[in-house]
Amino acid sequence: MDHQSSLAAYFVEGPQRRHLRECRQADHGAVTMLDISQPAGDMSASPLAELVISPSLGRPFPFCCDFGAGAFRGNALPMDFAVIPPGADIAATMGAPSTLRFLGIPPATARQHLELDAGEPIDLGGLHARLHRDPLITHGLELLWQELARGDHTSRLFIDTMVCTLLTRLARLASDHRGGASRPRGGMAQHASRRVIEYMQAHLAGPVSLHELAEVAGLSPYHFARAFRETHGMPPHRYLVHMRLEQAREMLSRTGLSVTEIAAACGYSPQHLVRCFRRYTGMTPSAYRHTVRRSH
Repeated sequence: MDHQSSLAAYFVEGPQRRHLRECRQADHGAVTMLDISQPAGDMSASPLAELVISPSLGRPFPFCCDFGAGAFRGNALPMDFAVIPPGADIAATMGAPSTLRFLGIPPATARQHLELDAGEPIDLGGLHARLHRDPLITHGLELLWQELARGDHTSRLFIDTMVCTLLTRLARLASDHRGGASRPRGGMAQHASRRVIEYMQAHLAGPVSLHELAEVAGLSPYHFARAFRETHGMPPHRYLVHMRLEQAREMLSRTGLSVTEIAAACGYSPQHLVRCFRRYTGMTPSAYRHTVRRSH
């Protein structure tokens, strides 16, 4: 096998950097996303170390590709996406200029969420031999791109959860391609759910990862994310956001702490708390505190 480069090294440090428009990375090293604009012609690439999801962003363009599962060709439309396995020789010819986005997921992360053994090939079958279109994948990639721009530690759980969601969806699509969709599992056991909620409550001021919560529940991240949503009706990152904002509301009502102090206690910067709190309650923290005090 040829030498494998990371996605960032290939497009940020290598000869392809002339095509790079923007690169965003999680501060805890979970994933890399980047946008490129490239001319028509041969765009074959060395093997990349990560599992890559690559949607088209610009105008339609004709293409011919082979990621090791057989050659395929067609006309790529906006938000069509390809799935490239780690270590694959990438043969790609573009019939017109193209704008693409790449999400690189480290193999260890992909194996963890897909419940593969260490060293086991990451093979999603027919997904590597055609372009795809899926609303959940499209929306998830856009949300992940936006979240990576924030650069604060409160984004960590969202990023971990979204990566897990994307991998879960890819596994389902691969299973459907093979004609054997897996049976959904039920929710969490009551004692496991209680431990997770208590852990969230004790760590509202700092970063919380999906892997940490899954360990508390005694489940793999893949099954934890599904089971938590089944039990609580929302993904874990959203539940944690609600807990943080409810704590902020309680502290605004019952303490004399400043908004900056309350933000730190709830895992936010002051500016981020103001934005999130306004979306949650319809008013800023200061306006909420004034309203509560005036009503007493």
